[in-house]
Amino acid sequence: MIKYIINNDKGIEMKDIIKIVGGTKEFERLLKLAAGNETGIIRYDSPDEAVNSEPAECLAYFILPDYENGKRAVPEMSFDTIKKFMELREKGQRLFIENYMACNYLHSNVFGHQVDGMERSFFNEYLVASNELADTLDSHIFQARNSYYYPGREMGSNTEHGKKVFLFASDCIGTHSVYKKGSFEFPIFGRVCNFFYSAMNLTQYNPLMMLPFFQWKELFAFIFKEVIGVEKEKTGEAFEKVFKPISSYGQSGNSLENAVENAVKWHFDSGLMLSDDGSKGIFEMITSYNLKPRANIRTDSEMLTGFLFCLAGKRKGDEKLVKTGKNLIEFLFDNGIQIEEGDGAGLLKWFYDLDAGFCFVWSSDTSRGGLALINMYKLFKDKTYLERAVKLGDGILRWLEPAGLLGGSFNYKRGYGESKSSENISDNPVYYGEMTSFLLQLYKHTGDIRYKNAVLNYANKIMEKFPDIKPFGFSDNFTYSRYLLMLSCIQENLSIDLSARINDCLGFFEDIQYKTGGLRETPIRLVDHAEAGVGIGDSSDDIADILYCNNFVLCALSVICNMKNPFSVDIGQSNRIFGKLKNFILSIQIKDSGKAFDGGWMRAFDMRNNEYYGLNKDKDWGPYCIMAGWMTGFIPLVFLNELGEESFFI
Repeated sequence: MIKYIINNDKGIEMKDIIKIVGGTKEFERLLKLAAGNETGIIRYDSPDEAVNSEPAECLAYFILPDYENGKRAVPEMSFDTIKKFMELREKGQRLFIENYMACNYLHSNVFGHQVDGMERSFFNEYLVASNELADTLDSHIFQARNSYYYPGREMGSNTEHGKKVFLFASDCIGTHSVYKKGSFEFPIFGRVCNFFYSAMNLTQYNPLMMLPFFQWKELFAFIFKEVIGVEKEKTGEAFEKVFKPISSYGQSGNSLENAVENAVKWHFDSGLMLSDDGSKGIFEMITSYNLKPRANIRTDSEMLTGFLFCLAGKRKGDEKLVKTGKNLIEFLFDNGIQIEEGDGAGLLKWFYDLDAGFCFVWSSDTSRGGLALINMYKLFKDKTYLERAVKLGDGILRWLEPAGLLGGSFNYKRGYGESKSSENISDNPVYYGEMTSFLLQLYKHTGDIRYKNAVLNYANKIMEKFPDIKPFGFSDNFTYSRYLLMLSCIQENLSIDLSARINDCLGFFEDIQYKTGGLRETPIRLVDHAEAGVGIGDSSDDIADILYCNNFVLCALSVICNMKNPFSVDIGQSNRIFGKLKNFILSIQIKDSGKAFDGGWMRAFDMRNNEYYGLNKDKDWGPYCIMAGWMTGFIPLVFLNELGEESFFI
């Protein structure tokens, strides 16, 4: 039964007809817009009905799974139906079929792939473009998380069919060619003469799970050009009308006040809060892989969030928000987050132990908790916060002895152990940026010179060698951003002239500042280590890392641009970088893209294509994560400082 026909005033001719079976309403709308009003689209219930209707020859057939009714594959066709399609193919008929349940050689020969069994799978990895598509697309990165596919293998590549495989699914880890290629590949988009096939649900497009947006737009433009002869620009325009990427404010329309309010609201709307009053804690982040909360309670993230709530709540006279912020911090202490005894006494655990696995302390992470504590004391003058901060500071001093440096992390259940051995200690500023701010503020509020001396001890060791310090696994941006924070806090708090070193860092960051204001990611250093999502670029793309670079540089620049002791710092250059960076971060705050995202900043932004970035390493910590504290804490705290509140760092 023909469900409907879209016609024009002149009537439908054979060449103006597209026959479609299955699919989604969105894909059908995309097809209508791309093909134009002069093309009629006829929908059928089955391939058999489509091929037996008159006229049998048409512009193209699209045979897709009935996604609207929960189907994931096109059922196997009868022999008679297959035979008719074979006859049409000899006449030059065009056809696109998706996820066809082929089970024997005849069907495989016709539709270009053979299924290696009937077991059904979910496609949880990523797509890597090759061959013809490599010349069409800007990069080789596609994601198709949770998309359904049939395992298949390439057949007939050297036969008269002239089949070419355009698109591969792969277990590749890394971005571009930075890492080793995956261990297996499946043909995803192939061709036999004028018959095209996909071995996964390409047309059931999901803008949040199939990323990046601009790449999929190019892919659909490529497919429609090959199958129905539509110009790529027309398909691109249609794609943007039907599907929308993760949206942000753009270059205008967002203010500091609005950004802070939205960031605070995001915590409650995102599903991370375990109770509205904060008494049960808050989860760490929205994960990149499935865009859902990560069910862990991370100390630094929660404490930064708690202080943000307190400062924002006090500013607007919202006592409920202030109380919620305090509850978040008290929840951690009530559940033993501060170590009571042993080598790590006073330090803050990395995680609240929902399981027994997170028994580590990281120097940078525990110092972020310290920053929250000392700022809680500054805000409320409650000596309980200062007392806890002192315990933490003393724990850090013990950890630093005798070398004056530390190993970055240790297992508090086992003691310091090898973390104090010379081969394990590090002079990389990554471990000391937030620590410097915390210890110097602790020194200011207690007068205990040990904290000041500890900072000068490790800072001098680092400055003597920088940049020839122990390498860190991420990009140089991560190292330089923490170094700049360390330098700026020392100069402003202790009136020590570090202008030349600060100016060197400013030059480094201005060199990598993109025209839109964000700081480009530099090449990653990971080789054998493959922490998911850490390496977000090989410097061939204009990608801004909001988790490990842009946020921390924003923090450091907020100190520099408001210095009372600038000495010879190039304040003009600092203001120039800061202004552009601040406007960039305001512009990319997420807007109108769902409660899990609105008001947040995702891990990485593609400045060249003006959208949040995707790569074939996107799990957990990948570019689509939204981290409580690191991004939705530090960034609005800097904005609050710009609005007149005290600096979080000095």
